[in-house]
Amino acid sequence: MNERQKKAWVELQTRISKLSKDSVVVDCGANVGNITQLFADSTAQVYAFEPDPKVFSILKKKFAHLPNFTLINKAVGMKDAYALLYRSPYYAENFIEESEKNTILHNALTRRRGGGWQRMDTANTIEVSVINFIEFVEGILVGDGTISILKLDVEGMEVPILEELERKNLFEKIEFTIAELHPRRFPRDVRRIERLRELISRKYTSNHVNLDWL
Repeated sequence: MNERQKKAWVELQTRISKLSKDSVVVDCGANVGNITQLFADSTAQVYAFEPDPKVFSILKKKFAHLPNFTLINKAVGMKDAYALLYRSPYYAENFIEESEKNTILHNALTRRRGGGWQRMDTANTIEVSVINFIEFVEGILVGDGTISILKLDVEGMEVPILEELERKNLFEKIEFTIAELHPRRFPRDVRRIERLRELISRKYTSNHVNLDWL
């Protein structure tokens, strides 16, 4: 964990400590709920997205009994649709660890054991439902609505989502956004990612929109 990531982690913890029953948290890429568990200790309304049905079953066992939790078995994207979910070549060996690399983007790379990078497993895809995430966010923000914490860790889809949130000035009603960008997994998008990072750093402080998630 580098210094910027440490600061992002501290800021997230600070934000979590201030959550109340009137707060709204949106967790995109909840996976098995390791970070989601931090939100569970509050009384905030939590929306957690996880597209992989196998992983989602673990998420349900942990949080489905909580009245303030809404668990959504969908990927987040730019429109309502269906998409292929690409998994790591090592998914069958340890799906809990390897599912963190799941993506709906066909051009994603993942690390090869022994060094280097490789394509995701195109022979072991599944079809998943995708939600128009911008419309979802706008539905929460209508009127006086706000989002206290937005976490985006969705293996490549962060970039178009962040671009559209910025274009529509939706960050003004999102108190804290924390996202991970993945330039090594998407080498063709490196310049686009750099432009996004430059834009965000110019317009927002890191305790408002933070792109240094782990």
